[in-house]
Amino acid sequence: MTTATRERLTEERIVSEQARVRQNLATFVNQLTNDGADIAQFLYDTVQGEYPDAKHHHRQIAAIELSAMGGHRPEDMPGATYRIAPADESEPRPKKPKVTLKQILNKP
Repeated sequence: MTTATRERLTEERIVSEQARVRQNLATFVNQLTNDGADIAQFLYDTVQGEYPDAKHHHRQIAAIELSAMGGHRPEDMPGATYRIAPADESEPRPKKPKVTLKQILNKP
C-alpha cells in the first residue's frame, strides 16, 4: 500500500468518524428538544416579545433563525435585505477620538 493510499484511507476514516459524531449529536439534540419544536417555540416567543429582556436585535436574530428552520433564508428571497440592529439602539455609540494621519506618522 502506498503512502498516498494510506493517507487517503486515513482521511476517509476521519471524515466518516466526523459524520458519525455529527449524526449522534443531531439525534441527541432532537431528543432533548422534542425534534426541534422547543427551539422553534422559544424563537417564536422571542419574536413575539414574550421575553421582556430580549432586545430588538435578539428578536431580529430569532426571526432569521426561525425562518431558516422553516427552510427560508433572507438571501433566498429576491430583493430581500436585512441587517442586524446594533446591540442597544437606545444608547449612543461612544465617539472615537479623532486621530489624524499626521499624528499617526509622528508616533515613534
